[in-house]
This record gives sequence, C-alpha cells and structure tokens, in this order.
Amino acid sequence: MLKIICNKMKLKTFKDNTLVVEPAHPLERMMIIIEGSLRMYQTTSDSATAAEATPPQTTVFKEGDIVGHELVSWAASIRNFNDPPVSNKYVYQMPLQSNSLRSHK
Repeated sequence: MLKIICNKMKLKTFKDNTLVVEPAHPLERMMIIIEGSLRMYQTTSDSATAAEATPPQTTVFKEGDIVGHELVSWAASIRNFNDPPVSNKYVYQMPLQSNSLRSHK
C-alpha cells in the first residue's frame, strides 16, 4: 500500500505566503514537507478570513512532517470519494516544497 501511495505522489512547490488549505473547503491533498515549512492556524466558527482569525495556537510543520493525514482515514473508510473531508484550518506556506498526494485527479 505504501508503494502505491508513493508512486502517486507528485512534487509541488508553493510560493511564499500561499494559502495551501482554507477552512470550509475540501481537503484535497496530503503533503510530506521536503523543504521549507507551513504555518497552520486553527479557525474559530465566526472567522471569515485569515486576517480575522485570531488563533490561540499556531502549528509549524517542517521538513519530514506530514500535513493532511486526515485523507488517509477518509480514504480507508471508502464512504464517498466525491465527498472529501473539509478543513477547519488555515495553512500558509513559508516557502515550501513537498511531495503531494491529491484526493482526486
């Protein structure tokens, strides 16, 4: 299974301050950080934009970390591949290069 996953991964490079994951949007990819880092902010229910979000905690992902691991649990349950999980976090690139596995083609 791991070999199949690795064969499907593609290298993706993001520019500085790119919004990689946005709340209330489908979580479309799982990433293994190769170079750079990501900042993740937990959102609150009344936050409409990243500027309005005042997160109590910031998580920084660095080289070797995995982001979007929720997709593995979702895919393992095989409920509906047309209905990927929705994010409740803002994730920004700081710059980043990662291997990425998308939830759809």
